[in-house]
Amino acid sequence: MEAASVRAGTPQRQRSKGIPERRLAALMVSPSLLLIAIVAAYPIGYAVWLSLHEYSVRVAGLSRWAGFKNYSTALQSSEFWDAVRTTFIFTGASVVLETMLGLAMALAMHSAFRGQGLLRTVVLSVGGAHGRHGDHVADHLRADAGLREQPARRSWAAQRHGVAR
Repeated sequence: MEAASVRAGTPQRQRSKGIPERRLAALMVSPSLLLIAIVAAYPIGYAVWLSLHEYSVRVAGLSRWAGFKNYSTALQSSEFWDAVRTTFIFTGASVVLETMLGLAMALAMHSAFRGQGLLRTVVLSVGGAHGRHGDHVADHLRADAGLREQPARRSWAAQRHGVAR
């Protein structure tokens, strides 16, 4: 069997009418980029803007420009540096633990043993059950194990319209 190839010097087929391909690609990608900008970039920018202001929780709408005063106050606070240290310890421990557990699960799923297919099915189906169904299943498993109270019942509107939790 021979692979198809383009001969040297042969002009490639071009679109004959309509919008040029690069412009069409940009037009097709732009709604996604706009949505990403709204969902991700706007809140980040707004958080930075808020951090440069001083607000009163007692008086609604009272806001004053603080500049970098909030940042200098935080950097001089021992509580801030304790929080930074705790965050790094927690992050490091989480990464190491999750890496070790993931490696152990990968090795267990890769090795040949009786019930390997069942293990793969359970791991992949539970791991893939994210979102509302995965949360619902996890809530019931925790409740059955006695780790938390029974999950709340769905609202009458959710029951009426068949909306899952």
